Amino acid sequence: MTWKPQVKTMQNKNSEVMESKANSINFYLLNDWLNLFKLTHCRLLTSESGWTLKRLYDNDVSELADYAAGIARSSITDQTRDGHARIIKAYIVFHKQRNTEWGPTTVTCQTPYDIYAFITHKCGEKDKGYKGKRFSTTISTCAALSYWYWHCQPNESITEWRCDENTGICHGLPTQAQVMSEFMIGLEKMKARSGEVSQSAHVLLREDMHQLYDYYMDNTHTPEERRWGVLMLLQIKEVVTLEFTSVEIILGAYIEIQLKTRKPA
Repeated sequence: MTWKPQVKTMQNKNSEVMESKANSINFYLLNDWLNLFKLTHCRLLTSESGWTLKRLYDNDVSELADYAAGIARSSITDQTRDGHARIIKAYIVFHKQRNTEWGPTTVTCQTPYDIYAFITHKCGEKDKGYKGKRFSTTISTCAALSYWYWHCQPNESITEWRCDENTGICHGLPTQAQVMSEFMIGLEKMKARSGEVSQSAHVLLREDMHQLYDYYMDNTHTPEERRWGVLMLLQIKEVVTLEFTSVEIILGAYIEIQLKTRKPA
């Protein structure tokens, strides 16, 4: 009998990965997707990736490149960046488990609702089946997702949200949507009723601003009775980092001040 050598076919790593994907359940598909997410988008978010501005120009070893890299790193602390990355990953896992076709980098009219669904899951009342996290978790989640969607759409405005329901085209940050503002106010009031947030915390609502405007623009007032004023609620860091280009004065109308992304955004 003729002896035949046994030939062991060695599949390359890519073939094994493809076969694994073909035979795996949704959980493993989700993990594969998250690995891809980590290799691409998390370069902008985590210190572990070693991302710096200098890495965009690998051939540039000049002193200027090192200086620019330092500026890029100091724009956000490693601790904050890592915290953002954890929240973003949890956000993606939450929605991928609900719908495997959901796109984490896709921005639609539904995106603000996706955000507050995740926040409800994290911060809703425990007796209703949610995790019951504190309101501070809501603030940090909004900050992280503002940071995420800003990276997804770096050329969009960070101070507004506009969505054309007819065309489906959206502009701005989904965390700036009116529905998100109303949701945040409602959640904070709910937390206040449960004793978590100080009852002395007050919010200036849109209706309050309209009443102030109507009062001070009332033409029946005499010149001596007329008053005007400005109320701005800012963090100290926001005040000291205002730039000349952040302020636009419309003579005879109003003054517009554009702030960078803030945690309560």
